[in-house]
Amino acid sequence: MESEATVYASTLDMPVELGGVSIGKNKASVGVKSAKGKISPNGAEHFFVGARLQVVFYLDPNASDDVPGQQTLGGDEETPAVEAIGDINAYRSSVESISFSISFNRAAALDLAAVANRSGRIVLERIGDSGQETEEPEDEPEE
Repeated sequence: MESEATVYASTLDMPVELGGVSIGKNKASVGVKSAKGKISPNGAEHFFVGARLQVVFYLDPNASDDVPGQQTLGGDEETPAVEAIGDINAYRSSVESISFSISFNRAAALDLAAVANRSGRIVLERIGDSGQETEEPEDEPEE
């Protein structure tokens, strides 16, 4: 019996509460929490288990009040506060929320400090599996 492949949306956009930033020798991480019901259990497995992701945080204290697809008025909530590649290896689920930690290269620590303990939106795009080497852009030779 053949199993059918499940197709997931390429990106996930949801309101979140960001926790504190932890900085280690080679990595920095931030805790993330969102209300239950913003993503299906299968979608959570796709985005939050063993995933390498393009991550964009937007600061928006009213994000949890927005209706999906709602247009915003622009301003700071439309300017990404952090854009980086990160890994999520697992998530936790409770009656009211889901939570996870995103690990980044330590170089992202200063950017992460700017969003620590704030509210906003997170946009995730799965680009591979966690632990994979990412291709760094090659420097252009000077002429």
